[in-house]
Amino acid sequence: MGSNRKPQWARQAFAERLAQAISASGLSLREQSRLGRRFGVTGPAVRKWLDASAMPSRENMQNVARELGVCQAWLEYGEGPMHPQCVIGETNEPPAADYRSDPLELREEELRIVLTWRRLSDEDRVALMHIAERLAEGSHR
Repeated sequence: MGSNRKPQWARQAFAERLAQAISASGLSLREQSRLGRRFGVTGPAVRKWLDASAMPSRENMQNVARELGVCQAWLEYGEGPMHPQCVIGETNEPPAADYRSDPLELREEELRIVLTWRRLSDEDRVALMHIAERLAEGSHR
């Protein structure tokens, strides 16, 4: 399950960051079974993390950070920014901007789309991809 050897204050601080990241991603803290499936663990494991009685293993910490789109160091230790700097960039570019200079740089609204995408079922992802491709084709005509 992870280290319970960390002091209570460290587990509590982690639980607060986890709850913040879950809420920021648009997921519900009450859906612990669903969160567990997303993170590759059980619902009770997520509950223990959120009530500060346990910490995730290193592997689970990586999975949770990736699923929530946050920096692992921030999630685990509270160090650095919540979101990876290489992913979120502040820019005033128009929506149809050319990203050839740095295709991995995302604006805040693009990150929201990615986080929403992760919550969709496979069937909904396919449907949304078709819509997005049609919209993109139409903007190049």
